Amino acid sequence: MHFPQLVAMTATLLGQALAHPPSRNDNFVAEVPSTRSYFMIGGGYVDDGAGGHIFRDQMYVEKLAPATGASRDAPIVLIHGQAQTGSVGYLRRPRSVECVPQAERPAPRQLANLADKPILVVTAEASYHMPYDYCTVDFLRQAGCSRTRHVELGDEGIHGNGHMFFMEKNSDVIQRLLEKWISAQ
Repeated sequence: MHFPQLVAMTATLLGQALAHPPSRNDNFVAEVPSTRSYFMIGGGYVDDGAGGHIFRDQMYVEKLAPATGASRDAPIVLIHGQAQTGSVGYLRRPRSVECVPQAERPAPRQLANLADKPILVVTAEASYHMPYDYCTVDFLRQAGCSRTRHVELGDEGIHGNGHMFFMEKNSDVIQRLLEKWISAQ
């Protein structure tokens, strides 16, 4: 009784699948061997008229070319938002650039309301923050927060945690570490 309906539905679906072959994007490969080159020109800080400064008149151009050669006549041009990537070569040699420093002038902003407060930044080994939390700490210190301390759980003998370490089995061990730091303040 339902068999003819099943056959008709199967034939319809099969016909649609054959009528619409997979697009080029269905075979997308995430990484393609390529060469990267770039250049930067211009740029300088100017007063913004409101007591701050902006960086203007700069241009950064990056070229990413497949190692096997171009696949089309004209390039695809991508423009990064706000026109200020600040990448200064770290995309080309990321392991050789620890951090992109802030310019000396204008002086870095100071976080006056936090300057005298104790701040603890805790980073777990398997957290996605692990590669860059030290930059957050450096930013806080540069902004006048001299009482900032960075604790990497692995250095404290607490291993295997991810970003949500307060939800993990050994969260009580981490809590004791935090309580010890708080009571020392």
